Amino acid sequence: MNNEQSRWGFWQLGVALLAGLAIGTVLGWYCYQSATNSRPDIFSVTQALDASKDGTIGAVKEQVDKGEKVLLPVVEIVGSATHNFGVTQPGSMNRHTFKIRNRGQAPLELKLTRTTCKCLTMGLDKETPTIVQPGEEFPIELEFRSDKVAESFVQQAEIKTNDPHPARNRLTLKVEGRVVSRTSIRPDTGIEVSDLLSASSSRFGFNLYTFAIDDIDPKSIGIESITCDNPVLNERVQYTWKPLSEAELDSEYQAKGGFHITGTIPAGMPMASYAATITVKTTDGSEATVGITMRVKAPVQINARNAKDSGFRFVEELQYIDFGLVKPGRKTEMELLMNYRTDKKGQLDFKVAENSHPEILEVEIKDIRRTESTLVILRISVREDAPSVSLNGPKRNNMGRIKLVTDSPDAPEINLAVSVSKN
Repeated sequence: MNNEQSRWGFWQLGVALLAGLAIGTVLGWYCYQSATNSRPDIFSVTQALDASKDGTIGAVKEQVDKGEKVLLPVVEIVGSATHNFGVTQPGSMNRHTFKIRNRGQAPLELKLTRTTCKCLTMGLDKETPTIVQPGEEFPIELEFRSDKVAESFVQQAEIKTNDPHPARNRLTLKVEGRVVSRTSIRPDTGIEVSDLLSASSSRFGFNLYTFAIDDIDPKSIGIESITCDNPVLNERVQYTWKPLSEAELDSEYQAKGGFHITGTIPAGMPMASYAATITVKTTDGSEATVGITMRVKAPVQINARNAKDSGFRFVEELQYIDFGLVKPGRKTEMELLMNYRTDKKGQLDFKVAENSHPEILEVEIKDIRRTESTLVILRISVREDAPSVSLNGPKRNNMGRIKLVTDSPDAPEINLAVSVSKN
C-alpha cells in the first residue's frame, strides 16, 4: 500500500469514528430523556442532588452514604394546570379544585410560595408543608374574587415541592377569565361628536353586549330605558336599537347577546359643549354606562369684552362664564360681544329666554347693532344684594344657566353656564 492509499484509509477511519461518536451521543441522550421522563422516580442521584435546593438534598445524601435505595417523591398535576372561569361578575367568588398526585415512593411536601394577586387564595401554607403520601392525591381549592371589571385576567399561584426534578421542583397553577357586568358597552372609551352644526342633525352609535352569567339567558335580556344625565341631551336625543348579528357577537369575547344602539341628534341643538353620561337599563335590572362629549357649533363668535381686566373669564368652546369668588363691594360685571353671521343680513331677532337664578344674576341686552351681521352686547352681572351662594360644578347642572334664543335656524339657541360663589 503506497502512502497516498494509507492516508486515505486513515481519513476514512477518522470519519467513521466521529460519525459513531455523534450517533452514540444522540442515542444516549434520547435514552436518558426517555428514562427520566417516563420514570422520573429513578433519575440519577447526581441530578437530584444538583437540582434540589431544600432539605431533600441532605436526606438523599444520607441514603446514598448508607447504601440504601433512594426513595424520592414525584409530583404530578392531575389534568390541566390552567382553569378558565369564563365570564364572571364583579364581586362573585369563583372556585376551582386542582388535584396533585404523588406517584413517587417518598412523602411529597407542598408549600405555597406566592400568588400574583390578593384576589387569589388557596389552602396551602407558606411555612408548614402539606404532606401527600406516595400514591395519594391532594385537592387544592383555589378561590378568585375581583371587585373590578377586567377585560381579561390571568392570575397564578406558585407551589414549592420537595420533588428534586428541576421540572417539578416548583409548580404553577393558573386561573384566567373575564370580569364584566352582565351587560357591557363598546366603545368603552366613550363617544365623541365633534363640531356638530346646530342647523344639522347627526347620529352616533354603540353596542351593548350581554353575557351568560347566573341562570339568565343573555338573549332574553331586552332594553328597558336609555337616559342621559344632561337634561338637554336627555330631552332631545332619540334612541333606536336592533339585535346584534352573530358576526358582531363573535367579535366580542364570550358575548352571547346584545344590541346596536343608534342615537339621533336633531337639528336645532343649542350651541354649547356637552359632557354627559348615557345609561342603558336592561330588563334583568342591569345597567351599563358610556360617556359622551359633544360640541355644537353655530355661525356666531362670542368674546368677553372686559374679562381680562376684571379677573373673570369666559371659555368660548365650553360656553362657560366663571366669576369665581365674589366679595361684597366688588364690581362683578361681564360683557359678551356676540357676532352673528347669518343670511338675514342683520335682521336677526334676539332675546334672553331664561335666567335660572334671577335673585343672583342680572342679564340684559345692552346693545344690538345690525350691519352686514348682527352684533349683540350682553351684560351679565352678580347682583349686589345677592345672597350667599355656591353655583359650582363639576357638572353644568350645578351652575347657573342663561338661555339666549334667536329666530335663526343656524343658531336658534345658546346656553351659557355660569359659575359663581359669594360669601
